[in-house]
Amino acid sequence: MDDVIAEISARTVLDANVVRKAVGIIVGFLAREAPAEEAQPLLAKLPGAQQLTDPNGSISSGLFGIFTA
Repeated sequence: MDDVIAEISARTVLDANVVRKAVGIIVGFLAREAPAEEAQPLLAKLPGAQQLTDPNGSISSGLFGIFTA
């Protein structure tokens, strides 16, 4: 997942921490909202995806988390 973060950061000129939080938000959303039978195989193919999501759903993983990067 670090390679994905680095690539996005390089292409968008955004700080890697901001990109990491944004990807974590997206992955977390998919994990919560998509049907499990579709989301789990996808997340299983993305090494490190589960580590990006915050299982507690704390505010740091939400929109406000982007501003604290």
